[in-house]
Amino acid sequence: MNSYDYVNEALTYMTEYPDYIDFVKNFNEESGFLYTEDKRVTEIFNGINNDSHSGASFALTLRVCQSIYRGLLTLDQYKEKCEGLK
Repeated sequence: MNSYDYVNEALTYMTEYPDYIDFVKNFNEESGFLYTEDKRVTEIFNGINNDSHSGASFALTLRVCQSIYRGLLTLDQYKEKCEGLK
């Protein structure tokens, strides 16, 4: 999977859980998604159930989702950026 696929998968999963959307959108811990001890990050990770993720790729995925939820980026814009890196 590429980065776009990871993000699309996470967004699709979280659509069913508005609490996770709010959590990711408003997340602002100094430790970041990678080092947070908030159990919701683990719950999202387990819900997506994608063994291809490393901790870093999952943290990056959540940051991109956060940008999308905050209206700073669209999924289509992110897809274009990913395609430009090929």
